[in-house]
Amino acid sequence: MALPSFEDLSPSSNSQVGYSCTNEEAMLHRWLLRRAAGQRQFKTVGAVAWGGDVLWGVLLPRSQRIVAVDHSYRSLAAAYLKALMLDSIGVEEMRTLLLERSHADFCAAAEAAAAKLPEVLRSCTKFDAGSFGISSWNELRAEWAGLTDLALRRAKGRLGSVRLLHGDLSHLTTFGPFDCLYTSNALYEHSSLAAAGNRSPTLDTVAPLVQEGGWLLMTRGINQVDVSKSWEHVRSITGTRTSWSYRLYRRKADVVERSQAAS
Repeated sequence: MALPSFEDLSPSSNSQVGYSCTNEEAMLHRWLLRRAAGQRQFKTVGAVAWGGDVLWGVLLPRSQRIVAVDHSYRSLAAAYLKALMLDSIGVEEMRTLLLERSHADFCAAAEAAAAKLPEVLRSCTKFDAGSFGISSWNELRAEWAGLTDLALRRAKGRLGSVRLLHGDLSHLTTFGPFDCLYTSNALYEHSSLAAAGNRSPTLDTVAPLVQEGGWLLMTRGINQVDVSKSWEHVRSITGTRTSWSYRLYRRKADVVERSQAAS
């Protein structure tokens, strides 16, 4: 079966922060999308890869095509490795491995699958005390316990429609605009950052990546307030075991472009 493709668009840059498992609650993202968009299938989705758990468990089951980017080789390696394992051992065995077997059993199976990782990602993947230590393994077990077999089977059948990129959100421009964009906690609105000339993406700067009427799925600090003319807030959920606020927005018509066109 086809696997995700991988492209290194920024070989000179690699974040030292990488995640083997999401530090979010994937099922809350799934809840937000189901409540707002029902069973709708997206044609194209842009995303932050972030270890792959939201990709494989939430987005791919309802998407025809995904382009996912991350500035960390380690996060991309974790995402790709989970795709390899889904493809090679299947959904049932993957969940059994995580939920019913030992950490050593999981590491042995993951290490065997890692032989098929793209070389640059393989060098960033370590086991036992590395990428999948006990802590990461337990977090992974908690996330995958909440995923459904149906969603994972759909994801397994669509792995070949995923494009993984090493880079940043700006690299998604070529592939958009998308029906849905998942940014995790990658957006920053802090005035102190803007004053310092920080070029981190914001709600407004990523708006062109999403077509009008499309969706933005993201996380924020619980007390952080979002202000943007580009998006309509749809709904939010406070984390049940994390300190995140999970938020869903819908893309408005571009006010600036329309006013310029009118003049």
